[in-house]
Amino acid sequence: MYADSGYQGIEKRRETCAVRWHIAMRPGKRKKLNLSDRLDAIYDQIERLKTLYRGLMKNTGQITTLFALSNLWTARRALRKA
Repeated sequence: MYADSGYQGIEKRRETCAVRWHIAMRPGKRKKLNLSDRLDAIYDQIERLKTLYRGLMKNTGQITTLFALSNLWTARRALRKA
């Protein structure tokens, strides 16, 4: 499960132990990363990829919704007659 930084500490709850959580860093903690340090640079790349992945999921959901609404708009006359 991918989540933003608001879900910090969720993995400690008993009912969520069956799920593998990937929680984003808090923005302030990410700003403090020293990008010249190799490990911090890797953490920064991981955070960027998580954000990209969430963005792709949001875009897919929005496109699916728009196509569904488009289909309803196209079929509105047939729906009125029924």
